[in-house]
Amino acid sequence: MPHASPPHQVCDRLAMLLECGIVESQPRQELNDLVELAARLCAAPIALLNLIDTDGQWLNAAYGLSPEHMSRQSMFCSHVIQSSENLVINETRLDSRIRDNPLVTGSPFIRSYAGVPLRTRDDVTLGTICVLDPQARCFTELQINDLVKISRQVIALLELQQSNRRLAGNVMDANRNRDMLGAVIDNIDDALTVKDREGRYLLLNRAAALRLGCSVAEALGHDDLFLLDARRAEPSRLSELRVMESRQLVTAEEPCLIDGELRAFRSTRAPYISRDGQVAGVISISRDVTDRVHALGAMRELQQRDALLRKLSQQVPGVIYQFQQFPDGRSCFPYASEGIRQIYEVTPEQVRESAEPVFAILHPDDFDSVVASIQRSVETMTPWHAEYRVQLPIQGVRWREGHSVPERMPDGSILWHGYIYDITDRKQSEANLRASQARLQAIFDSEPECVKLIDAECRLLDMNPAGLRLVGAESVQPLLGQCVLDLLVPEYREPYRECVTAVFAGQSTQTEFEMISLDGTRRWMEQYAVGLKDPHNPGQIHQMLTVARDITQRRQAELELAQARLKAEAANQAKSEFLANMSHEIRTPLTAILGYTNLLEDQFTATSTDGNIDAIQTIRQAGEHLLTVVNDILDLSKIEAGQMVVEQIDTDLADLLQGVNALMQPRATVKGLSLEFVCESAIPARLLTDPTRLRQILMNLVGNAIKFTKAGGVTLRFSSVRRGDQTLLQIQVVDTGIGMTGQQAACLFTPFAQGDSTVTRKYGGTGLGLVICQRLTRLLGGDVELTRTIPGQGSTFVATIQAKPVIGGGEITNLDAVSQYPVPSASPTGTTLSGRILLAEDARENQVLISFLLRRAGADVEIADNGVVALSMIRQSASEGNSYDLLLTDMQMPEMDGYTLARELRLLGQDLPIVALTAHAMPEDRQRCTDAGCDDYARKPIDRRNLLAICAKWLGKSHAHSPA
Repeated sequence: MPHASPPHQVCDRLAMLLECGIVESQPRQELNDLVELAARLCAAPIALLNLIDTDGQWLNAAYGLSPEHMSRQSMFCSHVIQSSENLVINETRLDSRIRDNPLVTGSPFIRSYAGVPLRTRDDVTLGTICVLDPQARCFTELQINDLVKISRQVIALLELQQSNRRLAGNVMDANRNRDMLGAVIDNIDDALTVKDREGRYLLLNRAAALRLGCSVAEALGHDDLFLLDARRAEPSRLSELRVMESRQLVTAEEPCLIDGELRAFRSTRAPYISRDGQVAGVISISRDVTDRVHALGAMRELQQRDALLRKLSQQVPGVIYQFQQFPDGRSCFPYASEGIRQIYEVTPEQVRESAEPVFAILHPDDFDSVVASIQRSVETMTPWHAEYRVQLPIQGVRWREGHSVPERMPDGSILWHGYIYDITDRKQSEANLRASQARLQAIFDSEPECVKLIDAECRLLDMNPAGLRLVGAESVQPLLGQCVLDLLVPEYREPYRECVTAVFAGQSTQTEFEMISLDGTRRWMEQYAVGLKDPHNPGQIHQMLTVARDITQRRQAELELAQARLKAEAANQAKSEFLANMSHEIRTPLTAILGYTNLLEDQFTATSTDGNIDAIQTIRQAGEHLLTVVNDILDLSKIEAGQMVVEQIDTDLADLLQGVNALMQPRATVKGLSLEFVCESAIPARLLTDPTRLRQILMNLVGNAIKFTKAGGVTLRFSSVRRGDQTLLQIQVVDTGIGMTGQQAACLFTPFAQGDSTVTRKYGGTGLGLVICQRLTRLLGGDVELTRTIPGQGSTFVATIQAKPVIGGGEITNLDAVSQYPVPSASPTGTTLSGRILLAEDARENQVLISFLLRRAGADVEIADNGVVALSMIRQSASEGNSYDLLLTDMQMPEMDGYTLARELRLLGQDLPIVALTAHAMPEDRQRCTDAGCDDYARKPIDRRNLLAICAKWLGKSHAHSPA
């Protein structure tokens, strides 16, 4: 069963859901199209888009499967959410994580799966998009890349939806400004004003400004008390208050003294209703009617006023109406603005005599409640208000909200004056909000980690059940408003307060602290926190959302791990010291064994014809075998310790292969075998690789092939192959040897194991060669594997390394020259030396051997048994004016070792060239010698050609700096 999402993922996902409302109640067609596209691109019968919470998921879009709410534990996508990485399962029954999943064991019997996470630009994982197949199969890399591209399109669509939600409020403001501007433009001759509830001018035209005796700019934002004297301002203000309170149109003739002349104005005032149904102010139209006192003029004025009010009513959302109910039960709409066409899909004329067309479209479930609300208004003579649904022929089911004020007429009827407008979008938003809140509450309650909301003063606003269990509280009510710092160990209270400050400054934080539960239990907690923006002020953070988990066990485990690490490091140090000492103790005598054996072999090869040469060669081969065993053990130790470092060097491939052939051809010739190098396709002539490790791999594979082949030969086939976006150098080593059984092949890459004990007894070996080859090829970006083996017929090993061709290095298409490369002569080197050499070596046998090799090459050699003697001899020779030209020093000697000797000489200002001789073979040994002051490094057992070449190099430099 997968673990819960990390707290910071849960915290970020909850914050995004709370702030943006990404989870929708109904899937969008665009998401369904993307899911279907994913299924087609991946040739899969099923594709899903999931939005994930803690214990469940919503199939927000699906192809090939009916969407339904499912437990996260029954799906595979929780593994993608946990890792936030792509997940591909080619055979579900072979995967231990999901093979018992009900979707695998039961319908639809899923056998293969590929899913990618849906990550936002803020790296918040919202869910997955995946494809499933009842057939076991392998998804291609191109198909997985297509899934990743589709996931980015899903995120882009969701983020676009988020942006649209934020823009909705701005659109409403723009519409309101446009409506008011239209009302002003429709009025030129009459004085038109729009005031807010406090009587301040929001809009006025030039005619109104002239009546006030000021400019438009001077009037905006001020009330009449500021612009006029109280005697002129108060009657107008009282009329405006009555209009706002009654929500009715009010028309009156008002006298006004302008420029010393009393004028008559006919003013009509109507409530200004905002889109949310609230009275936001008063719209007023005033006309000078001083000279129009006769009936025709009054009628014309009334017609103009009605026309103007009709225009204004068109700007008011919904319909402005009068509804009249008579004592005999009849009802009608004596007046209805043009908005009734949109609200009820009828014309004002259709309802002027009877309200039946309106009652006929009321939703059956709301009919009785609407009639009852009208009756209550009649009985109590209180304003009528109702929210209800209508069934319209064109628009379908829509929500309406109505407000009106009743007036009893002389004939006993009741006349309501009011307005009705559409609230369908608001009702849908409220329903979506309730559903979203229910889902978020479910997530909040079911989240297994402690989730809480706090304010900027660290006061608790809410906490989920998991958090209550953690602090030992049965209910959240006693904790609300309490300071959460009281639950912390004192030394963590100030850091926690700083975390809160950072979150309210717009940062996301992660912190660890120790808390105290109500029962006194102390626990270590890991907390992730983000800020939640104020919906009324998006630029302001008003709450902090935190998700915290109990990490007490982890803390204890970390403490135990630290102690274990110290023990492991001590053990590793002991192991390193053991390997170093073992290397020294074995390589030191091997220096003498192999050195003297080489001297004897040189001597008897030239002079002896009896069996002595066979015995000497047997000793040499045994010594070389022992050296191979030591090297294999040290190499494996370095690889397992992570200390093996490979280089990237410009390598001449043909030259490297010629060297391998030069060393391996004699072995093949002795056994009567052929050794061939074949180029099956063009390969780079020069590579960036580690030539030492590549040579070691080839020597091991070819050496094994020769060892286990009695007749026939060994063939190396080279080619370039593509795997994904990489080019690899492929080397097939094909032999005609003894082959292997399946049981023997299964043990090949296990350390210290060969095919079986019979192979070990008959052919020898440590069982480490192939293991080292495999791990070296992996370090070089490839691998090695056995691709063919038949008992009695031979085997084929295939090794690959990353092929990084050197620019301009060319290609190789034929390797015949490599196969014909002559084997170098085994005769002693012809290097000659000239100069004084001091050899500091405590082993008697190595003193004799090394001094013999140096003297035979022409050098003058003196010997010191340890570092103290060597230091004394160097000082004395320097004082006599006969300084040494070169110091060869063993690094591990009694009295004073080579490291100390080199440091002492450098402190004395000696620039004498120093070459370190050491049997240690660990990676840090060469650097240690360099740090001590040595100029060069030669490893035991001594390679005489290498030793003489190093001496010749430094003797030449010493002579170059000597006085003439």
